[in-house]
Amino acid sequence: MRWREFSRQMIGIVVLVVALSFVAVAVRGQAPNSEPLRPGIEPTVPPTPTATPVAVTPLPGGASPDSALVMIQGIVERKLVVWPLDEGGAPREVDRGVALWPLIPDPAGTQVIYRTTNALMALDVSAGRSLIVAELDTDDLILAVQWSPDGAALAFVVETGGVQTAYYMPRDTRDLTAMLQAPAGLPVDVAWLDDGRPAAVVMGIGPVGGLQANPMLYDPVTGERRALSPDVALVQPYAPWRSPDGQHQLYALASSDKVQSSVCRTAGLGLADDGWVYLEITGTSLLRTIAFEIRNMILDLAVWLPDGRVVMRAIADEGCAPGATGIYVARLGEQPRQLVATGPFVTRDDNDIVWGASFDLSPDRTQVAWVKNDVEARQASVYLTPVDGGETSLLFAAPAPPNGAFTFEDTAAILDFLWLP
Repeated sequence: MRWREFSRQMIGIVVLVVALSFVAVAVRGQAPNSEPLRPGIEPTVPPTPTATPVAVTPLPGGASPDSALVMIQGIVERKLVVWPLDEGGAPREVDRGVALWPLIPDPAGTQVIYRTTNALMALDVSAGRSLIVAELDTDDLILAVQWSPDGAALAFVVETGGVQTAYYMPRDTRDLTAMLQAPAGLPVDVAWLDDGRPAAVVMGIGPVGGLQANPMLYDPVTGERRALSPDVALVQPYAPWRSPDGQHQLYALASSDKVQSSVCRTAGLGLADDGWVYLEITGTSLLRTIAFEIRNMILDLAVWLPDGRVVMRAIADEGCAPGATGIYVARLGEQPRQLVATGPFVTRDDNDIVWGASFDLSPDRTQVAWVKNDVEARQASVYLTPVDGGETSLLFAAPAPPNGAFTFEDTAAILDFLWLP
């Protein structure tokens, strides 16, 4: 999900009325008229074995013997590496030049969607091999990705040349179909109906004014495209921002991927209801419901626990909030409590840029796995901390790279990861 600054949101609202005439063509059931993306079948980089990981605990957190960490390593190399947690498993590098987003697993945890400079890719985790979903131009943007509930198909949104296109692709045939098009700047999303058919969603103006979500069905069997009621129930299997009961959604009010040094900023998590969250993000009202806020901290990466608590990341410049960067947990209405202080990871390229620690939950949702990049010790590790508090333990330690200037940051530092069951 891409969050824009609010000043850009206001500009987007102004162009809505003009844009809706263009959107209506697709919503009325006519097929989009642009050329579809080009599918491919070959991996960009052949699978390459790497060093053996150090598994230091017996598979905790409900993990199976097949459990693995899929991670992006190295500021320069951006390697996609599968690290089995079983001590007998051999890690495998499957690609390089990987973007930090998307990194999205299918519901079964057997496949992961990611992108390279010129392609959207699907990783088969057990095989350690990637296939091209669609070829992309360097400037193309991936705006949304959703696996189908059964993992048999994929829907995603690409922005290119000022146009956003929602695509559908079954896993077996890998035939791309354009479901809907809309101008750039108008939110477009993808989802599924309960029966497994894909849908694209675009913002529109309601019958009595105001904004509403306009979903459009694409039927892969008949090729039919038709508008659905705005009240139709849609399914998005990958939605860590949505509460277990579906009644609440969280969204970041700012990005903490990069935090300027010596700039003390406060940006919390917004709270939306069970509607389409984009309506809240791009709404015209300046009054928003704030779910969580910590002074001098930027909050993001919210994940709901089964019991209704929220685990979130908080990042700040050390001069503004020393020792406060880390992983926090809280219920709605509570002040977030620091679960672990991760510390910032500062790149060599620009000392004014701070990278926050990535985290993921264990398969049984009882542990928070979080990254520590120790530049001085040249060590990238993943630690485990119980969500209820308690002793932190080491889950995984990557071998240190060979000696050399900036080798650790360039090749081994863990930038993001998923813990697959």
